[in-house]
Amino acid sequence: MQLSRSSQIDRLLAQSETLARETGLLGIGQPSGSEAMSHYGYEIVQTLIVDIEPDEHVKRAMNEINAGKRSDVEDYFSYKKFKRWNLIEFVLESA
Repeated sequence: MQLSRSSQIDRLLAQSETLARETGLLGIGQPSGSEAMSHYGYEIVQTLIVDIEPDEHVKRAMNEINAGKRSDVEDYFSYKKFKRWNLIEFVLESA
């Protein structure tokens, strides 16, 4: 069954939120980092999380979305090229 792009994106977002909730990534670094820095007069409000390896299903969904976008662009330009050749053939036949 082929899912539409919007449903793929919704599914991807739901999976990433579930993964973050299950692994506790939503609050990573907050308790220990905040406590350690509060001794120096700093308060950690928000932290940036980098280098997270997504689940294989998430990777596959992202790759399918990107491939679909590339395919749409390729199809558009192939159609334009096809129309140009038809126009050239028509002009040559009319001459």
